[in-house]
Amino acid sequence: MEKGLRFFVSLCIVLSLSGCADIERRLEDFGRYIHPSWAYGLVSPTGGILWGNTPYGDVPKGSPLSKADLFKQQDPHPAVFRMYKNGAASAGGFVVSSDGKAVTALHIVKHDAGPFVAVFADGRIRELRVVGIDEKHDLAALQIVSKPGETFQFFKVSKKDPRVGEEVVAIGHPLGIEYVRTEGVITKIGAMVVSNAPTYPGNSGGPLYDKKTKEVVEIVYGVPPGESIDSPDTYGASGPTIVQFLVATFPDHKP
Repeated sequence: MEKGLRFFVSLCIVLSLSGCADIERRLEDFGRYIHPSWAYGLVSPTGGILWGNTPYGDVPKGSPLSKADLFKQQDPHPAVFRMYKNGAASAGGFVVSSDGKAVTALHIVKHDAGPFVAVFADGRIRELRVVGIDEKHDLAALQIVSKPGETFQFFKVSKKDPRVGEEVVAIGHPLGIEYVRTEGVITKIGAMVVSNAPTYPGNSGGPLYDKKTKEVVEIVYGVPPGESIDSPDTYGASGPTIVQFLVATFPDHKP
């Protein structure tokens, strides 16, 4: 009963935010992907629809940020989206071209046939198709199913390896909190790029970009090998690795 009431109230809020002329489209988008068992009916602080379970707890012991800090650092970015699998809230990804090419971490989509959906900060809801994978580097290439003439804001991915000490910014959905911005520096370059920008479960698939150039230098996807899961450090494949993967997957991609 409570879930049903929350769902109904939230749907009303979504429709009121959308405007009467937009109701039919929003209803179509809202109903197309949501699974009844996940109809929690939450509305995100950024105006996008949030449904699904978020199974994350608090920040790990010793974290440089508290959960309250994460809420204070929400900073929606138009090229970052929240992913949903079968209606359940998941991690995220980011757009790399105006025609909707995108990338995420493979482990987010690997064990699920979908459907996958992207929800953007402006409330747009679009289907995602997995079109390529890289097991070695935990990468998945996505194509956003866009509407005729639709374009997307996107990140340019750096073709150069980052430098130790380079200032970087991570944007993701740690602990299910949307569009949290954290900052740090690159601390190690090796098989993976490591930075001390705090990230947590839910950050996977999001971008780590150079604070000055705004170019993506790493994709976020986990804990450095040999470190505790409680480590807030970020690691992932470098910009050049992502570029190489995208070019191999999308022959028309121009990095």
